Amino acid sequence: MTVQFVDDGRAEELDHSYFIAIRSSYLTLRQGDRFIIEPYSPHRFGRQFGYYQDVPGTLRYDTRVASSEGLRYWRLYVLSKSSSKAWFPFLPANAKKLCSEAYKAGDSSNNDRHWKRQRKEATPLKAMETNASRSSLANFVTELEDEVQSIDVGEESETSHSSTMTPPLGMGLRRKQSSPPVAVSVLKGESFFFNYQKEFLQRLWSGLIVKISNTPVDFLSSIDDDVYLILESMKSFQKFDVSKVEESLNMFFAKVRANDEARSLSYEKLSQSLHEQQLKEVKARLQDVQAKASEEASEIQSAMDELEHVEEDISVLKGRRTNLRATLKEKKQLNHDTQAKVREVEKDLAALESTGPLDDAIVQNLESSRANLGIFTEDLKSLNPFA
Repeated sequence: MTVQFVDDGRAEELDHSYFIAIRSSYLTLRQGDRFIIEPYSPHRFGRQFGYYQDVPGTLRYDTRVASSEGLRYWRLYVLSKSSSKAWFPFLPANAKKLCSEAYKAGDSSNNDRHWKRQRKEATPLKAMETNASRSSLANFVTELEDEVQSIDVGEESETSHSSTMTPPLGMGLRRKQSSPPVAVSVLKGESFFFNYQKEFLQRLWSGLIVKISNTPVDFLSSIDDDVYLILESMKSFQKFDVSKVEESLNMFFAKVRANDEARSLSYEKLSQSLHEQQLKEVKARLQDVQAKASEEASEIQSAMDELEHVEEDISVLKGRRTNLRATLKEKKQLNHDTQAKVREVEKDLAALESTGPLDDAIVQNLESSRANLGIFTEDLKSLNPFA
């Protein structure tokens, strides 16, 4: 029960096959670009002990059910995928067995007393002559050699005895006097060669005519060189006059060249109506293109003007940005000084709030200390210790 499927990347179509391949009761083997799935059971070896476990599930194709010829080709296919080499010879139908039959010698005198049926006498097998073809070929070669030797001996006897036409009595062959063929006696070399030359020229001319006929009229000038090459080959047969053929071919290819010139002129010069029609179409197309170009030019000019205005606005805005930056810097400096003054005033306020109002006793004490200080200062002025 073996299934083969091709690993060609079509996973959607092979989901079922892959599902079968991953089952635990199947063994997957890879063979080139194919997978071979074979049923597998670990208990198969114990069939004779009753421990055989049937493989669940069935597959669609069993490669083991095949003829001997199909099995041989399958083995050849498998071995061709590897580096191994094998040769499967065809055995003859009546080939000798590879086992010995010496064990039958002990029963040769026995009358088969254990069986009531009539004993059949065994007939010995005849060995197949595998080299029959070689022996027959060797015999045939030997006969030919004997015949050649007899002919050689007969020729020697004929040269030694010119009066007789037969070989000696010991030879079993007689030579028959050969006569020249009839065709040789009537052959005339000149007429023979002339007829073959004539036939060759006729066939050459017929093939040339067919070639010219099958070539389209507009392409006849392309075979000019080949035709004249064939004509030169025909001129090499000096016994035949090919001047008429040459004259006809010259006239034909002169007309071909005239046709080519007329065709080239017709291609260069168009008819008047077609020329006028094409001229109108080209002029109309030119007007459309010019109008489109003018429209695009006006759009480009308007875009350039708008860009110029925008650039001017940008320059004005840049100047305003510079002025605003300077003003902002000045304002920040003033604000910093003001904040310093605010902090000083806050300190003074805090100091005043922390101290209470002056008492009268403190004021009198302060005034008396000031008066004493003034008196002491006057005393210092009147003091002269170094007089």
